[in-house]
Amino acid sequence: MCKKIVSRPRHGFTLIELLVVMAIISILAGQLLPSLSSAREMGRRAVCMNNMKQLYILFMFYVQDHDEFFPPWGQSVGSTQVAPWWWSNDNGMVGSYSPRRPKRNGFAEGIWTCPSNKLPFSEKVCSREDGNGVITYNVNIMHICHPTAGGFTRLAKIKRSSEIVLLGEAVCGGGVTGDGCMHCPVCIDWDANPYKGRPDSTRHNGGCNILFVDGHVEYWKYADLKVNKNDVWGHDHL
Repeated sequence: MCKKIVSRPRHGFTLIELLVVMAIISILAGQLLPSLSSAREMGRRAVCMNNMKQLYILFMFYVQDHDEFFPPWGQSVGSTQVAPWWWSNDNGMVGSYSPRRPKRNGFAEGIWTCPSNKLPFSEKVCSREDGNGVITYNVNIMHICHPTAGGFTRLAKIKRSSEIVLLGEAVCGGGVTGDGCMHCPVCIDWDANPYKGRPDSTRHNGGCNILFVDGHVEYWKYADLKVNKNDVWGHDHL
């Protein structure tokens, strides 16, 4: 005797159910993506801070090899600065301790470039680029690495080493900087002179990492650097 086969109805998602599920997924993704983006930026900021600490070691190598003097921003002929710059790979400058190598996008590899840099390579702005890659970290030119502003600066001269900027993340005008220098906001009006190196406020949510003369790194808001909070640039005294 044959058994009668009873077909059972198949249940599936209705269009409304699918739309509800998709809406829930979209809401969850919308809440999660900012957190992931923030986590990635925190990771890039940590890499950036490590880059600066590694650069500090190179600065100390230079200081030890040059009777405790910091490197000049550029070599001096009269009142004019010429190559090699402090970041050069040759002539015993800081770059000679860890030579720069260019990436395909025009920036230097490794510790010389902040991973959060959002600015494009621009040969017009990078007037002093030497083919080994543009750097995104720049020295306090006015009060530490300026050979025509009262002579070279010796490490022992800086009494507030934990409060004075040595190196920071900088930008020049509307593009990147190959000059390797940042100007004190008291000495140079950043708004009136946009092509003078100044801290880059676009990399880390309105601020940037700053390396101090004693070797520690801090995150500072652009606004505080602009008003020379706590005389962080050493304009009044080092």
